[in-house]
Amino acid sequence: MNINKIIIGGRLTDDPEIRMTTGDIPVCKFTVAVNRGGKEPKADFINCVAFRRTAEFVGKWFKKGRSIVVMGSMRSSSVERDGKKIVCWSLVVDEVDFGGDKKEEDREEEKKTTPVESYFDDLGERLPF
Repeated sequence: MNINKIIIGGRLTDDPEIRMTTGDIPVCKFTVAVNRGGKEPKADFINCVAFRRTAEFVGKWFKKGRSIVVMGSMRSSSVERDGKKIVCWSLVVDEVDFGGDKKEEDREEEKKTTPVESYFDDLGERLPF
C-alpha cells in the first residue's frame, strides 16, 4: 500500500502568487512556515501549489502572515544546475482551511466591511423574500 497524504498548519511567508496556465487553469504558489517547537524555535518552509478552485480560494482569502491548514500530497521534481541534479519538493494542495484565530488586523478589516444585502430586519426577524 502506498500512502502520500500530508497535513500541515502554519503561516504564509508571503502573499500567494496566482497565475494562469496556457490552458487557462489557475495555479497558486505559496510557502507555509511550520514551527517545529523545542528549546530553540525553528521552522520548516514548505512550498505549496494549488490548482483550479483551490488556487482561487487561496488567492482570494489568504495573505502573508495568515494562519493556514493545507492537506495534499508531496511531489518531487528535479532540475540540473551547473552539472548537479537538484531535487525540489512541493506539497500539491487538495484541501485548504483557515488555521487558528485571525490576526488582529484581520478583525479590524472585518469591522470596516458592510454586508451588501441583509435578509434580516433590525429586530433579527427574517425578511419575507
